[in-house]
Parts: sequence; C-alpha cells; structure tokens
Amino acid sequence: MIMNKKIAIILGSVLLLFLYLLFFVDKKSDEAQQNSIVRAENASSITFEELEIYSLSPLSSEQKQAYQALKDSVDRLLIDEQKVALFKEISGWWYKQGDIAMSACYAEKVGEIETTDEPWSIAGVNYTNALTRYKDERFKTFLFEKAEFAFKNAKLKNPTNLDHEKNLASLYINHSPQPMQGIMQVRDLIKANPQDISLHLMLAELSFYRTKDYPKAITRLLEALKVDSENLQANYLLAESYRQNGDTSSAKPYYKKCLDLSDNATFKREISDIINNF
Repeated sequence: MIMNKKIAIILGSVLLLFLYLLFFVDKKSDEAQQNSIVRAENASSITFEELEIYSLSPLSSEQKQAYQALKDSVDRLLIDEQKVALFKEISGWWYKQGDIAMSACYAEKVGEIETTDEPWSIAGVNYTNALTRYKDERFKTFLFEKAEFAFKNAKLKNPTNLDHEKNLASLYINHSPQPMQGIMQVRDLIKANPQDISLHLMLAELSFYRTKDYPKAITRLLEALKVDSENLQANYLLAESYRQNGDTSSAKPYYKKCLDLSDNATFKREISDIINNF
C-alpha cells in the first residue's frame, strides 16, 4: 500500500510537471516568439538618427556645420513660436539641399507644435515623394509609415479637407504592395463626392500606369469625362488607353480634343504626330 501511494504521488507529480510545461512554458515560448516577431518588424525600419546620418554623409563640412548650428539653436529656445520658426527654417534648408525626406522630418516637428493641418500635409507629401529616391527597403518602410502617420494627423486636424484622405489613399495605391485599401477608400470617397474628377482619375491612373488594365482604364475615364468632358488629363489618358488597347479609331477623337484643350506647343506637336501616324 505504501509503495502504491508513493507511485501515485510520483505519477501525480509527473502529471503536474507535464501540465505546467504544456500550458505555461509553451505559452511563454509563444509570447517570446511573438515579441521577437514584433522586434524584427520594428527593426525592419530605420530611425530618424539613421536617416540624419545618411543624409549628412554626402554634404560638405561647411554644410554639416551650418546644419549643426541650426540644431544647436533649437536647444536654446524655450518659446514654441520661436521653435516653429526655426523648424521651418531647417525644413527649408534641407529642401534646398535636395533632401525632401529630412525636410519632411522637420515639417513634422512643426506639426507637433502647431494646431493646423498644413505642416502635417507638407510632411506627408514630402515623405511620399521621397519614397522613390531610396532603394533600401528599411528606408522605404520608414518613409511610408511616416507619410501614413502625417496624413492621418492632417485629417485629424482638419477633417473637412478632402485632400488629406486623397493623399492617404494615393499613398496606399501607389506605394503599398496591396493597394486595395487605397482603392476601397477612393471608391467610398467617390460615393460621397461623385463630382470630384480627381477621384475618378486616381482609379483610372491605377489601371493605366500600374496594372496596365486598359479596358478598365477606359471604363473609369469615360466615367470621369461624364463629370468634366473638358478635362485635358482625362481626355489624354482615354486616348492613350484606347491606343494601348489597339483601338486607334476610338482614340483619335480624344487626341483631337486634347489639341483643342492644350496651349502647350510641344504637347500639341506630339499629339499631332500620333494622329498623323494612325
């Protein structure tokens, strides 16, 4: 009997140890794995300091000293209005150096102090435009996330300004590997603003330039022209879509419409050459 009790106690202890390992250690392992995934995802981007170092590397000693002097001036300022003025100056300084990513970073700093949507919008546009200038995916991730953050803040500051929603949707459409989020946003915006031709053009340009789905581009451009038949961009893209789709007879009247709408001599000459080659 004593031996049976000892065996039972041992077996019970083994069972408890097994249950502990199964439910608690495995759970902690899962949590640790999840945490490592989060750290890996965060590590896939860069920091402002890394962008700053990268941006400073091609500059001359004089330029680096000028930038450092501006930064040092910020630390001596206590009044927000003075900091805003200096952040704008630094943003403009980077813009003159041709570095719109760093310019955007300082526009963002202005947005953190000011109560308007404008600095956030400027930051978002510059972050977006900078995306095409970098090949390193870590830099692109940083800029994409910053642009997204900036446009969302611009929208929060001024919900009535439709441009912020357009910019955010355009960011998703043109710079996300899965543009459907942006497409759905534009579709919703069109439902609410059916007379805004720029929204129709956003979807048409996606079909024409990115997916090269010319039949879909034609459908979307015809819808756009119902809103504004005199829109040069819509007429030109429709003519190009027909031509790319092999339907030159349908393209010709829209090319001719472009000749009537444009005052640009070079553009008109190019259009005339296309028509004459049909």
